[in-house]
Amino acid sequence: MMTLQRMWWFESEANRKGTIYYMGDWKDNSRPSIMLGERTATGAYLEYSIHEYTRVPLYELVYHDAIVTSWRWEDCNHHSPEIWWKKDLFNILYGTAPLWSIDQERWDSFKFTFVESYNKICPWLQQICYDELVSHRFVSSDRKVQESRFSSGKRAVVNFGDTSYTFEGRIIEPRGFITMDDA
Repeated sequence: MMTLQRMWWFESEANRKGTIYYMGDWKDNSRPSIMLGERTATGAYLEYSIHEYTRVPLYELVYHDAIVTSWRWEDCNHHSPEIWWKKDLFNILYGTAPLWSIDQERWDSFKFTFVESYNKICPWLQQICYDELVSHRFVSSDRKVQESRFSSGKRAVVNFGDTSYTFEGRIIEPRGFITMDDA
């Protein structure tokens, strides 16, 4: 998944451990921290790269039916556990693949979250992976609820908000989603 994080490059954070921009410790090549580490998302990352108000799937609207996209190689779904749920929702909304770098330590720490993430995203991707992403829209004025439509007639509606939202008679739980098939 294309992110704008490199366009808003904050050089001082590239060498600061614990930030999403930290380039990692490559001394242990069998287990580089940038691939397997955990960090806290910075305010800049939360505002410019992962904020539902500013993100739009322009790349996916053009290439969804031709290219499998994901998060940047050093920006896995699980690297910032506090926003893992949000990355999962973007994967569902845009029809993109999650990105995980798993070793035994990561698996032991987040086993249930990995399984939950897989079960939310992957069955949906199996249904729409070859489809064209034909439209995306902000459903609510605060942009917390968004809808994507695919060429097969399938739709995903996600709720980034902290309260339930009723969409076409169906309730979308906070930080949740629904899928629909208009075919």
